Amino acid sequence: MEVLVVDLCGTLILENTTREFVRSLRLSLRATLLRAFALSRLAAILSNLAGRDLVRPLLIRCLRGHSKSGVESAARAYVHRALAEKPNHRVLLEIHEAKLEHRQVYLATASLAAIAIAVVQELQLDGYVASDLTYQADELCTGQLALDSTSNKWNLLLSRFPAFRDAHMTVVTDNPEDDDLMRHASVAYRIVGETILLEAKDV
Repeated sequence: MEVLVVDLCGTLILENTTREFVRSLRLSLRATLLRAFALSRLAAILSNLAGRDLVRPLLIRCLRGHSKSGVESAARAYVHRALAEKPNHRVLLEIHEAKLEHRQVYLATASLAAIAIAVVQELQLDGYVASDLTYQADELCTGQLALDSTSNKWNLLLSRFPAFRDAHMTVVTDNPEDDDLMRHASVAYRIVGETILLEAKDV
Protein backbone atom coordinates (compact mmCIF):
# COMPACT_ATOMS: atom_id res chain seq x y z
CA MET A 1 0.00 0.00 0.00
CA GLU A 2 1.42 3.37 -1.04
CA VAL A 3 -0.05 6.48 0.56
CA LEU A 4 0.51 10.22 0.57
CA VAL A 5 -0.25 11.98 3.86
CA VAL A 6 -0.62 15.76 3.72
CA ASP A 7 -0.85 18.32 6.51
CA LEU A 8 -3.36 21.15 6.10
CA CYS A 9 -2.45 24.48 7.77
CA GLY A 10 0.61 26.05 6.14
CA THR A 11 1.01 23.00 3.90
CA LEU A 12 -2.03 22.53 1.68
CA ILE A 13 -3.76 25.79 2.63
CA LEU A 14 -1.34 28.60 3.39
CA GLU A 15 -2.99 29.88 6.57
CA ASN A 16 -4.12 28.69 9.98
CA THR A 17 -7.45 27.18 9.00
CA THR A 18 -9.01 27.06 12.49
CA ARG A 19 -8.23 30.73 13.03
CA GLU A 20 -9.40 31.88 9.62
CA PHE A 21 -12.51 29.70 9.74
CA VAL A 22 -13.58 31.21 13.06
CA ARG A 23 -12.66 34.68 11.76
CA SER A 24 -15.06 34.12 8.84
CA LEU A 25 -18.09 33.35 11.02
CA ARG A 26 -20.94 35.62 12.08
CA LEU A 27 -20.98 35.37 15.88
CA SER A 28 -22.96 36.65 18.83
CA LEU A 29 -21.70 39.84 20.48
CA ARG A 30 -20.12 37.88 23.32
CA ALA A 31 -18.37 35.47 20.95
CA THR A 32 -17.27 38.35 18.72
CA LEU A 33 -15.57 40.00 21.70
CA LEU A 34 -13.93 36.70 22.66
CA ARG A 35 -12.70 36.24 19.08
CA ALA A 36 -11.29 39.77 19.03
CA PHE A 37 -9.32 39.03 22.19
CA ALA A 38 -8.15 35.64 20.88
CA LEU A 39 -6.81 37.30 17.72
CA SER A 40 -5.22 40.20 19.60
CA ARG A 41 -1.53 40.84 20.17
CA LEU A 42 -2.10 40.47 23.92
CA ALA A 43 -3.37 36.90 23.51
CA ALA A 44 -0.30 36.07 21.41
CA ILE A 45 1.99 37.55 24.08
CA LEU A 46 0.24 35.62 26.85
CA SER A 47 0.61 32.40 24.83
CA ASN A 48 4.33 33.00 24.48
CA LEU A 49 4.68 33.68 28.19
CA ALA A 50 2.67 30.57 29.08
CA GLY A 51 4.63 28.43 26.66
CA ARG A 52 1.47 26.97 25.16
CA ASP A 53 -1.23 27.89 22.68
CA LEU A 54 -3.92 29.86 24.49
CA VAL A 55 -5.44 31.24 21.29
CA ARG A 56 -6.78 28.02 19.79
CA PRO A 57 -8.98 27.06 22.80
CA LEU A 58 -10.41 30.59 22.84
CA LEU A 59 -11.26 30.43 19.14
CA ILE A 60 -12.89 27.02 19.58
CA ARG A 61 -14.85 28.47 22.52
CA CYS A 62 -16.39 30.92 20.03
CA LEU A 63 -18.22 27.97 18.43
CA ARG A 64 -20.24 27.28 21.58
CA GLY A 65 -23.94 27.08 20.78
CA HIS A 66 -23.45 26.61 17.04
CA SER A 67 -25.26 23.65 15.49
CA LYS A 68 -23.27 20.81 14.00
CA SER A 69 -24.95 21.32 10.64
CA GLY A 70 -24.19 25.05 10.80
CA VAL A 71 -20.51 24.43 11.57
CA GLU A 72 -20.24 21.91 8.72
CA SER A 73 -21.97 24.21 6.23
CA ALA A 74 -19.76 27.15 7.20
CA ALA A 75 -16.68 24.90 6.94
CA ARG A 76 -17.59 23.89 3.40
CA ALA A 77 -17.97 27.54 2.38
CA TYR A 78 -14.68 28.48 4.06
CA VAL A 79 -12.72 25.60 2.49
CA HIS A 80 -14.08 26.30 -0.99
CA ARG A 81 -12.86 29.89 -0.67
CA ALA A 82 -9.53 29.02 0.99
CA LEU A 83 -8.61 26.45 -1.66
CA ALA A 84 -9.27 29.09 -4.31
CA GLU A 85 -7.44 31.93 -2.56
CA LYS A 86 -4.73 30.36 -0.35
CA PRO A 87 -3.69 27.02 -1.87
CA ASN A 88 -0.17 25.68 -2.03
CA HIS A 89 -0.07 24.80 -5.73
CA ARG A 90 2.99 22.55 -5.29
CA VAL A 91 1.15 20.41 -2.78
CA LEU A 92 -1.95 20.28 -4.97
CA LEU A 93 0.31 19.01 -7.74
CA GLU A 94 1.73 16.32 -5.42
CA ILE A 95 -1.83 15.21 -4.65
CA HIS A 96 -2.74 15.12 -8.33
CA GLU A 97 0.35 13.07 -9.17
CA ALA A 98 -0.32 10.64 -6.32
CA LYS A 99 -3.82 10.01 -7.67
CA LEU A 100 -2.46 9.42 -11.17
CA GLU A 101 -0.09 6.83 -9.65
CA HIS A 102 -3.04 5.19 -7.83
CA ARG A 103 -1.68 6.09 -4.41
CA GLN A 104 -4.20 6.84 -1.68
CA VAL A 105 -4.14 10.37 -0.28
CA TYR A 106 -4.98 11.21 3.34
CA LEU A 107 -5.24 14.50 5.20
CA ALA A 108 -3.66 14.60 8.67
CA THR A 109 -4.39 17.83 10.50
CA ALA A 110 -4.86 19.29 13.96
CA SER A 111 -7.54 21.54 12.50
CA LEU A 112 -11.23 20.89 13.07
CA ALA A 113 -12.83 17.79 11.59
CA ALA A 114 -15.52 19.86 9.87
CA ILE A 115 -12.78 21.66 7.94
CA ALA A 116 -10.92 18.42 7.19
CA ILE A 117 -14.09 16.73 5.89
CA ALA A 118 -14.75 19.70 3.60
CA VAL A 119 -11.20 19.44 2.19
CA VAL A 120 -11.53 15.68 1.69
CA GLN A 121 -14.80 16.17 -0.17
CA GLU A 122 -13.53 19.09 -2.25
CA LEU A 123 -10.34 17.29 -3.35
CA GLN A 124 -11.77 13.74 -3.29
CA LEU A 125 -9.20 12.38 -0.88
CA ASP A 126 -9.33 8.94 0.75
CA GLY A 127 -9.60 9.86 4.41
CA TYR A 128 -8.48 12.13 7.23
CA VAL A 129 -7.59 12.52 10.89
CA ALA A 130 -8.40 15.80 12.63
CA SER A 131 -9.57 17.32 15.90
CA ASP A 132 -13.20 16.63 16.81
CA LEU A 133 -15.52 19.14 18.45
CA THR A 134 -17.78 18.11 21.32
CA TYR A 135 -21.51 18.32 20.63
CA GLN A 136 -24.41 17.96 23.04
CA ALA A 137 -27.31 15.57 22.44
CA ASP A 138 -29.11 18.35 20.56
CA GLU A 139 -26.03 18.70 18.30
CA LEU A 140 -25.06 22.11 19.64
CA CYS A 141 -21.33 22.64 20.01
CA THR A 142 -19.96 22.96 23.55
CA GLY A 143 -16.98 25.04 22.42
CA GLN A 144 -14.54 22.31 23.44
CA LEU A 145 -12.66 19.49 21.75
CA ALA A 146 -13.62 15.85 22.15
CA LEU A 147 -10.35 14.82 20.47
CA ASP A 148 -7.19 16.81 19.80
CA SER A 149 -5.02 15.34 17.05
CA THR A 150 -2.06 17.64 17.75
CA SER A 151 1.16 15.54 17.90
CA ASN A 152 -0.98 12.39 17.70
CA LYS A 153 -1.64 12.00 13.99
CA TRP A 154 0.28 8.75 13.52
CA ASN A 155 -1.60 6.94 16.31
CA LEU A 156 -4.93 8.21 14.97
CA LEU A 157 -4.08 7.08 11.44
CA LEU A 158 -3.16 3.61 12.72
CA SER A 159 -6.35 3.43 14.78
CA ARG A 160 -8.62 4.38 11.88
CA PHE A 161 -6.65 2.82 9.03
CA PRO A 162 -4.72 -0.25 10.30
CA ALA A 163 -3.16 -0.84 6.86
CA PHE A 164 -0.93 2.16 7.52
CA ARG A 165 1.30 -0.05 9.67
CA ASP A 166 2.73 -1.71 6.55
CA ALA A 167 2.27 1.18 4.14
CA HIS A 168 4.96 2.96 2.14
CA MET A 169 4.08 6.42 3.43
CA THR A 170 5.11 9.78 1.98
CA VAL A 171 4.47 12.73 4.31
CA VAL A 172 4.25 16.40 3.32
CA THR A 173 4.08 18.91 6.19
CA ASP A 174 5.35 22.24 7.45
CA ASN A 175 4.52 21.39 11.05
CA PRO A 176 7.31 20.71 13.60
CA GLU A 177 4.72 18.87 15.72
CA ASP A 178 4.44 16.19 13.01
CA ASP A 179 7.61 14.42 14.13
CA ASP A 180 5.51 11.33 14.88
CA LEU A 181 4.49 11.17 11.22
CA MET A 182 7.98 11.97 9.96
CA ARG A 183 9.53 9.16 12.00
CA HIS A 184 7.26 6.57 10.40
CA ALA A 185 7.44 7.95 6.86
CA SER A 186 9.34 6.21 4.08
CA VAL A 187 9.75 9.62 2.40
CA ALA A 188 9.25 12.96 4.15
CA TYR A 189 9.01 16.45 2.73
CA ARG A 190 9.12 19.65 4.76
CA ILE A 191 7.23 22.69 3.46
CA VAL A 192 8.94 26.09 3.68
CA GLY A 193 6.64 28.69 2.16
CA GLU A 194 5.65 27.17 -1.17
CA THR A 195 8.91 25.20 -1.42
CA ILE A 196 9.00 21.43 -0.76
CA LEU A 197 12.25 20.18 0.79
CA LEU A 198 13.19 16.51 1.04
CA GLU A 199 13.96 15.55 4.63
CA ALA A 200 16.95 13.29 5.29
CA LYS A 201 15.82 9.89 6.55
CA ASP A 202 17.87 7.33 8.47
CA VAL A 203 17.17 4.06 6.70
